[in-house]
Amino acid sequence: MYEYISLMIKLALVGILLVKTVKWLFRVPMLKRHFASFKNVVFNKDAHFLYGDYYDEVDENEVNIHIDFIKQNPDTDLYVKFEFMTPTVYLCSQQAIKEYKTMVPTKIDRCDQEGLIFGKLYTQSFDKSRTTQKWKKRHQVFFKHGAFKRVDNLIPVMVDTLDKRITEWTENEKMNFVDEFSDLALTTFLRVLLGEEFLNQIGVCNMIRADGAIEVMTFRAGLQWLSNELTIHGDTVKSSVFPWLNSLNLIEPFRTDKKNIDELYRVLAEYLTSDGKKDAFDIELLKVSERESSLFGIILHM
Repeated sequence: MYEYISLMIKLALVGILLVKTVKWLFRVPMLKRHFASFKNVVFNKDAHFLYGDYYDEVDENEVNIHIDFIKQNPDTDLYVKFEFMTPTVYLCSQQAIKEYKTMVPTKIDRCDQEGLIFGKLYTQSFDKSRTTQKWKKRHQVFFKHGAFKRVDNLIPVMVDTLDKRITEWTENEKMNFVDEFSDLALTTFLRVLLGEEFLNQIGVCNMIRADGAIEVMTFRAGLQWLSNELTIHGDTVKSSVFPWLNSLNLIEPFRTDKKNIDELYRVLAEYLTSDGKKDAFDIELLKVSERESSLFGIILHM
């Protein structure tokens, strides 16, 4: 009897594994068949079942690609692009945008959908945890100064940050607009959230490059650089097809990414817990809540 039950369990596990494997292999073909039933939806019928639309290298700016697509397909409401095995749906008409707005709920609870790319930096932050009384308490403590909600605090910092950056620009200098204003936004955010002295007083980070070399970076530069690294490494075939290799940091470059994330946490934790930097009660409240809800990963490393 025992051998019969053991055999049935093994067969059931094999069956489950086979079903999941088939669903994984035919994920893109099944999605393409589903989208094909709608006349107002356009997608690449030749999209590869693993690479999706990524195997076709395109140098043109993505925004221009979609603008040209909408011009060439005025009757299309939705365009589906497969980012490896994951479909991304683009709204291509005013009607699609209007209907989308009516479908968006007025209150959305939180969940983590970014654990493989930039979200690895803040896997349990405020915007990714369910709303509870403890969540609200931590939210109040974290934003108790109200700088993000008060325009009279936020706008002067934005203007001052931009004024300082402009003095660094030179005439006829070429710059990447996106990178430049991303840096401005990050600088403003850090000044408002952690104080004017933060960027000058926080320690440096020892970041590990792909070749194993260690480069000393400021906290801001390290955060920006690592964010780009996580995006690049998460946007690969092995991360898409085998996401657990990324989420569990089992192989390179994910192992190194995890070490660099821990280094950012270490430097930030040292700053937050140094004398006079934070109210002792606030730190203890955050640490206790973290153990119970895993809400703010940075505090966990203190």
